[in-house]
Order: sequence, then C-alpha cells, then structure tokens
Amino acid sequence: METIKLGSIGPSVELLQSSLKRVGFFNGSIDGIFGNLTLNAVKRFQKDFGLVQDGIVGTNTWNALFPYMYGYTSYSIKAGDTLYGIATKFSTSVPRILAANPGINPNNLAIGSSIIVPFNNIVQTDLSYTYDILKMNISSFSVVFPFVQIGSIGTSVMGNDTILPIRVRVMGNVTDYDRSVSFRIVSQESTVKEGEDYEGFNQNPLIPAHERQVEIPCRFIKTEKLAKEKLTLSMVLELQANDDFALPLPWWQPFGDICGSRTDSVNVIRHVILISNEVRIPGWWPVEYWGNWSIKKFEIMCELFHMTWEDFNKMNREDGTRARIMGQNLDKYLKEREKDGKTIYEDEQDENGDLVKMTAGKSI
Repeated sequence: METIKLGSIGPSVELLQSSLKRVGFFNGSIDGIFGNLTLNAVKRFQKDFGLVQDGIVGTNTWNALFPYMYGYTSYSIKAGDTLYGIATKFSTSVPRILAANPGINPNNLAIGSSIIVPFNNIVQTDLSYTYDILKMNISSFSVVFPFVQIGSIGTSVMGNDTILPIRVRVMGNVTDYDRSVSFRIVSQESTVKEGEDYEGFNQNPLIPAHERQVEIPCRFIKTEKLAKEKLTLSMVLELQANDDFALPLPWWQPFGDICGSRTDSVNVIRHVILISNEVRIPGWWPVEYWGNWSIKKFEIMCELFHMTWEDFNKMNREDGTRARIMGQNLDKYLKEREKDGKTIYEDEQDENGDLVKMTAGKSI
C-alpha cells in the first residue's frame, strides 16, 4: 500500500477512513480527503496500537489496519480458550470461525495453534470500488470461506443481466425416479436482495431419473447501483437435507487435475457467489493488434464483434490470425468514426492534458 498523509486524496484514503471507521476511530464521511479529522483518527489508532504517532500511514500502520481492511484476523490459541469465548471477544460467531477453519476440533483446541477469526462484515460498501478493492475482497472471501472457488461467470458488458447455472451434483447410485434437492440462501451472510439484485429461482429443483445432477439458472440483475457504486455483492447458498438426500460428507478432498487441487478440502455444503460490475482484462490481450487495454475499448469490441468476456478469455496465441483481423476491423471502425467527426477518445489524458485518441495496435 502507498504511504499517505495529511493532504493526500484518492481511493487509498477512502480505504483508510473506512477501516478506521470499522474499528471505531473515525466518525467522519468517507470522502477520500486526508484532512485533520482523518489525521487525528490515525494518531489515536497509532497510539492505541503502540505505533509512532506521526499521523503518517506507512507500512506499520497499514499492517496494523490489515484485519479491519480484510475482515479477519489471525489468533493464537491460549490455555483456557473456547470458540465461544474467542467469538465473543471479536464480536463474531462460532459458525463463522468453524467455516473459516476446516478440520478444527472445537472440543480440543491446540494451544499455540493459529486460527482465522472472521469479522461480521468483509465487504466494505462505503468507499469507491476499485479493482484493487475487488481483489482484496476476493482474497478475504477465499480465507474466511475456504470453500470459495474463484472464477468468472459468463458475462456480457452489453446486457443488463447475467444468467448463472448453479449446479447441484450428488453422490451414490442413480435412481429410476426424480429426486428433490433442497438448499437455502443464507441471508445473514449474503448481501444480495431478491427482486433487486437477482430474480427468485427454484430452491427445490428435481434431479431427473437416471441423472446425478441438475443445473438451476439464476438471473442476476445489473442494477444502476451495482454499475455506479462499484459494489461486490455476495450470495451464500447452503444445501439442506431432505427426504431424498442426507448430508454425511460436508468436506471433500478433491483428486485429479479435473476436480481441482489434490490438497485443499472443499466445503460441499456451501457455495459462495460474488457479483461485481468490474471488468477485468482477459487472459490474452495482444497489444500489437488491439492496442492498449481499456474497458471502453473492450466494450466497443464486444459490441463490434458480438462477443462476451468469456469469448475473449478463451482466445490465445493460436488465434493470432483471428486477433489480427479483429485489430484491422477495429482500426477501420475507429477511422470511420473519426472521418464522420465522431472521434473516439479514451478516458485518460496525455502529459499535456489532452484526451488520448483510441487506436488499434501497430502490427495490424
């Protein structure tokens, strides 16, 4: 993290203010301006945490703020500790601690061992949402919820909605009759709202006879709030036992490259879905054909070539010829717009303060 001090402005200051507010040292507005109110809050924080009280937020102060930025802390078990006592001390819950520490025996806590203690809230929603904040939140979710599998669902920057197929797969023998599976949305750990962020869907789907799985489509809505405020929303799903299925195996050890890591246990009862409007660069972006990456250019290319983010992400160096043709068509499109007096500019300025004209790559 960058060093910030009195007079600094920007997203890092917002993150500082939000984190200080979480721990009770700051009661002002999250405005990204490092003024006297923020300065005094920093000094109080530094004093309470045994740091030099200079009001400058450098490495040591950021490290002390780490738990309040990421939403969890590491705790070393001491003699006499219980999970209930630890949960009470950190204003969290025993189920949250258990979820963050797979394999822990609550009746036999090993003195000196380290556990993850998650706080009640991970995602900070009172600050500008940058890509760095998104990565921080995803990192936090992967620690606090070890069963989180990080990936990208099929999205289109042109549409308003995204349909995610939620797959439920069962073990054991197939049957010659339909079977019902049940799950619930854990509302106290989810930030999505039905009817606003997603459309209601069947939470008691049927696995057809002679089949082992079912996919339940869930439509997520690209709301104006999601687009403007750069939020990351979460939906926590939890399987429920019913007349057709029991839940005897909450944790599963994957095997083989297809199934994932050979060493990491996976919680098969819970599934966490993160929803964000942030657009990240695909795995392969040939600058020589398409020019420098920008979200604005990417949106134009999606519309121009009728492609989604997933389509771009599937491309690699073996698609060089196709990528070059796409670059040529992008160049033609941009020049036609300029000829019509509708030059397209990037959302950035050069050293003279002039807008940068959008261009394709130089090797087309």
